Amino acid sequence: MENRAMGFGSIGRDHGWRRGVIVLVALASWAFPGAGLAEEEEEETPKWEARAAAGFALRGGDTNQFSLSGDTRVRRNFTDDSLTFRALADWGKTGGTVDSENYGGFLDWRHDFTSRFFWLSTTGVSADPVQDRNIRIQASSGPGYRVWQESDKEFFDVNSGVGYRHEQFRKGKDDNNFVDLIGGYDYHDMIGETLEVVHTTRLAMPANETKSWLATSELTLSIPLVGSIHFRNNARYEYVNDPADDSKKSNYWLTIGLEYRL
Repeated sequence: MENRAMGFGSIGRDHGWRRGVIVLVALASWAFPGAGLAEEEEEETPKWEARAAAGFALRGGDTNQFSLSGDTRVRRNFTDDSLTFRALADWGKTGGTVDSENYGGFLDWRHDFTSRFFWLSTTGVSADPVQDRNIRIQASSGPGYRVWQESDKEFFDVNSGVGYRHEQFRKGKDDNNFVDLIGGYDYHDMIGETLEVVHTTRLAMPANETKSWLATSELTLSIPLVGSIHFRNNARYEYVNDPADDSKKSNYWLTIGLEYRL
């Protein structure tokens, strides 16, 4: 009788331990809803992604002219990291005079700590002679959080950080060197089964000279046409609160064209 009693006690304790593990697993699944799907999502995500777009743009602000536009993105996906390179250009000429010119190259690195919390580091070099800006160099790094997600193409991220910005101008303005406080968001969504919507916004506020803040925003709408070819509409906006002499604070680019996805 004593041995049986001890046996039943051991079984009871074993069942209690198992119940505790089940409860902990259930709580973890509730707190991190994407954790259980991480392996499956990683297998479905391609190692390489690439997009190349070309079209016609209307630039407004310092000039109001049509131009040629190009935009290329290449992304390398790892287990918990991704590296994205983007190059864009806008060029237009009227009556022998170049009146629309804008170039840029950008590199982003992202590390996912969990399905929601990540770290984002960005670098970029750009030039805009129409705005009398020879070069702008930017770098920033900081945390981000995925507020909402339905799928790989439907999510909303917010990010923040600290960065550095250097600007050189052609004439009439001294070089700028700023320590920026960064804030922004990245919104992706699908309307129906075909219309893809991407909207990003970024604000850089200099801690050492607040009047020289910079804001950029971009909205892209794309619809598949044939195979890997998509019809693409893009609106890009930039606001420079303290521009070079004779340059306007606001500039925008409205682009219509085609995009090829690898």
